[in-house]
Amino acid sequence: MKQYAVLGLGRFGLKVAKTLSEKGCEVLAVDTEKEKIDAVRDFVSHAIQITSNSEEVYKAIGLDKVDVAIVGVGASNVEASILVTALLRKVGVKEIVARAVSELHGEILRLVGATKVVYPEDEMGYRLAASLVLPRLIDHIELKEGYGLAQVKCPKGMVRKKLKDINLRSKYNVNVLVVKKADSTVDIPGPDFIFSEGDQVILVGKDEDLEKLSEEE
Repeated sequence: MKQYAVLGLGRFGLKVAKTLSEKGCEVLAVDTEKEKIDAVRDFVSHAIQITSNSEEVYKAIGLDKVDVAIVGVGASNVEASILVTALLRKVGVKEIVARAVSELHGEILRLVGATKVVYPEDEMGYRLAASLVLPRLIDHIELKEGYGLAQVKCPKGMVRKKLKDINLRSKYNVNVLVVKKADSTVDIPGPDFIFSEGDQVILVGKDEDLEKLSEEE
């Protein structure tokens, strides 16, 4: 089983640490503030307060042994997030996921060692704006630039129709992955699957195509 470390236990880091723990992962949570360590101690494998960031400290608490490190250092401390990322790379962590607040910040994080950069503020901003203007969009997850997963309320025009008769792939250039019903979930529905009112449909495709479908009443 992979070992994870989360450094920085603000709202973002705390959510990541809790979710990984709930999934049964071994999590080492690290922060400089005692209150944040106390808040996470009961549900992670190890919670350690540090007073400084250095190669020696990171090795002493076992960060050189983890498989994946998530840098959740707050948006107000860009310099610290860069330092933490560089130190994690220096002690040998192979997979480093770092939170960025801008494209420039993200570029620097990649240069100093981040293997993946996430922009939670950008994603939340997109989700909020999309939910306001797209009446059927429930949620959206970016896979890569321009592509994503969307969860939408089943449009009225699809209700009581078979998947093969709707021609989603040719009409919207999207693929159905999952349909969530009130009491069950259908993974990769077949061509004879019939949609019902209230279904929630999870699709994959280009964002512009997903948005077209989300605009349907």
